[in-house]
Amino acid sequence: MRSLGLVAFTIMAASALACKYAVPVFSLAGSDGETYTAKSFMARPTIIVFIHYGCPGSYDLVKSFNSLQSQLKGQANVVAFAKISPEKAVTYAKEIKATFPIIADPSGKTIAGFGAKNGGNLTFVALSEEARFPKIWDGYSKPILKEVLDSIRKHGKTLPIVSLAAVPNEKTSGCKL
Repeated sequence: MRSLGLVAFTIMAASALACKYAVPVFSLAGSDGETYTAKSFMARPTIIVFIHYGCPGSYDLVKSFNSLQSQLKGQANVVAFAKISPEKAVTYAKEIKATFPIIADPSGKTIAGFGAKNGGNLTFVALSEEARFPKIWDGYSKPILKEVLDSIRKHGKTLPIVSLAAVPNEKTSGCKL
């Protein structure tokens, strides 16, 4: 099982989005060969994006989140979930040039457990004591990612200032999951 780092903080800022939903219980393979569980997201803030295999919008989505992942410099992670087999996750990650892991969810059960409906939906896990998330954003954009990053910071995690130049201004979502 891959550990995504270790950070401890005990007090959540009052203005931060409350992480009220438990991450679904799962054990799934990533395109990087690691096995992920809900506990994988408890150690370091993790931005989770959902992608649809074969959706043309996935290419632009990956460009945006590759840029974000590289700028976060290990202070937070980016992962994606897709309803595909582990083998297909490996080849798809290469095809769309994802620099972050694509977690294969062949049954779609974990994706459904998060409540994601479309490619480009996203959320984050920011707390270290328990794997929880605040909500699902229906798409991604500069304002949405700014809100996500600001909320992670309000949960007590220092993140680098990042450029969102690779992210669309208008909310974008992909194919139905």
